[in-house]
Amino acid sequence: MHAYSVYGLGLHSEFPIPELQAGSSAPPDVVVTRGALEAARPLPTAGQITEDSGESWAERRADNDETLCVFAGVGRYLVRAGQVVIVDADEQVDFAAVRHLLLGPVLAHLLWQRGIFALHASVLGIHGVHAAFVGVSGEGKSTLAAALAEAGHTLVCDDVAALLERDARIEVRPGFPRIRLHADSLRSLGDDPASHPVVHQYLDKRLKPVRQFARSAVLLDKLYVLATGEQLAIEPLAKGAAVIEILRHTYYAHQFAPLFGFQHHLERATAIAQRVAAYRLTRPKDLARLPELVAFVEAHVAS
Repeated sequence: MHAYSVYGLGLHSEFPIPELQAGSSAPPDVVVTRGALEAARPLPTAGQITEDSGESWAERRADNDETLCVFAGVGRYLVRAGQVVIVDADEQVDFAAVRHLLLGPVLAHLLWQRGIFALHASVLGIHGVHAAFVGVSGEGKSTLAAALAEAGHTLVCDDVAALLERDARIEVRPGFPRIRLHADSLRSLGDDPASHPVVHQYLDKRLKPVRQFARSAVLLDKLYVLATGEQLAIEPLAKGAAVIEILRHTYYAHQFAPLFGFQHHLERATAIAQRVAAYRLTRPKDLARLPELVAFVEAHVAS
C-alpha cells in the first residue's frame, strides 16, 4: 500500500497517486483499492473525455452508505461509508485520468459521506488571512491561485476545498500542493508549460507545484466570487446572495443536492455564509494584468 495525506485524512492506496503528499504508515482513514464493479444502468459509449469526463452520474446505495460514481470512458468508483474507495478502471484508459477523477468528484463524495462540505474553490493564506476564490469553470480560480502562490502566498487547496464547521468558524483542510493550469496561464507566470506534466492525455492542463503549502487545517476568513468586467472592483455580498453563490459553487452541486438532500445542502451553505465574509471580485480576464490583480487582492484581504 502507498501512504498519503489529503484533506486531513490518512489515505492508503493500492496504486501510486503521485499528486498527493506522502503520509504515514499508521492505520488509515481511507483505503483505495481496485476491483470489479457493475453499474445499475449500462455505461454509455465513451465520447471525448473532458474536465468533467463527458457523461457521468452517481447512485446512492445501501441506506446511503455507498455511492457509485460512473464516468464514461474512464470507469466506475464505489465510495463506501467515507472510508473505502473501490476503483474499476476501463481497459486502455490513461490511468492519470482515473487518478484525476478520484482526486476530484470521487473524493468529494467521500468528504460528503464524512460530513465535510466540498466547495469548488481555491484557498490561499495571504498575510495570515485565508481566502477562498470561487467561480464557474474557466473563470480563472486556478490562474489567480497560481499567481498568488508565485507572489509568495500559501496554497491550501485548488479545485476542491474541504470545509468543516469548527467552534463557530469554518475550517479548511489542505488538499495537495499542485495547481492545474492551461499553458497560456503558465506562460503568463513566466513558466514553461513543457516543464510540467500533463494532468492526463485527455485534458489540456498541466500540474504546477507550489513553493508554500499549508500543512494543517486553517480557518476561512473571506470568500470571493469571481466575475468578469472591465474594471477591478470588490463589493460585499449580502448573506442571502452569499448562500446562493455557495450553493451554486458546491463541488459537483448537481450530484450533491439530489443525493444528500436539498435541505441539507441549503443548511450547510447557510452556515458557511453566516461565518465567512463574502465579496464579488470583478476583474478583466486579461493575463497581462495578473500582477495588478494580485496587488489588488492583497490590499483587500489585508483591509
